[in-house]
Amino acid sequence: MELAVDTNDDGEFTDDEVVTSQTLDFAPSESRTSNLTYTNVQLEPGDYEYQAQISKNGQTTTSYTTGTLTVSEASDQPPEETPSVIEENTVAVDGSQITINTDGVNSISVSDLPTDVSISEVSDGGMYNADEGSILYTDFGNGLPETVTFTLTPGDSYADGDTLDFTVGGTSVTLQVTETTLPADLKGDVTAAQYNAVAGTDNELSAPDLSAAVNGWATSGSINGADIGAPELSALINYWANN
Repeated sequence: MELAVDTNDDGEFTDDEVVTSQTLDFAPSESRTSNLTYTNVQLEPGDYEYQAQISKNGQTTTSYTTGTLTVSEASDQPPEETPSVIEENTVAVDGSQITINTDGVNSISVSDLPTDVSISEVSDGGMYNADEGSILYTDFGNGLPETVTFTLTPGDSYADGDTLDFTVGGTSVTLQVTETTLPADLKGDVTAAQYNAVAGTDNELSAPDLSAAVNGWATSGSINGADIGAPELSALINYWANN
């Protein structure tokens, strides 16, 4: 099987325009899909027609696989890092909010959740199935928001340093269980997920954190996807003022 690119734009595919090939063995009447990879492209920027060809005993048969190859200018900039399917790599023993990057797709699933975990505060569009250990987020009308969230709380079988595995959108995810990030003075007043949503990635409350939290709560009743009320905000402000 060969891949030919019409490099001189004459509408024909010749032997010297074959850019890659591989040998395949087919049984009688067999039909299957095969892939060809074209690397080290030595072409000027532009659009080129391509065509896959099958040759046997020197006779070339044109396949139905045709299309347009677009060659772009080389870039000196490194490629952008592909974002992870989730933003976190740890989960606190008393629970953390998990943020899923959806890229605006219509649906995304969380599956293979361990039995010894608790799931709560699933954001809009999500449905948790405890029997299957899964969450399905869907919005076939407008597509999902860029991120969706849920709160994951490890069970008693998990300790600091353990790992917790599940799957998001077909991608395996591993989180390391860490000691609680919730200060002892706040236990019973706010949850770890609420504290983390306000404090951010550094786990330290600050005046800007609290100001943003109050504004977010006044606008939507939640902060970074975590539901929170006036009593919880008051407890956080008092804790920050006294520490």
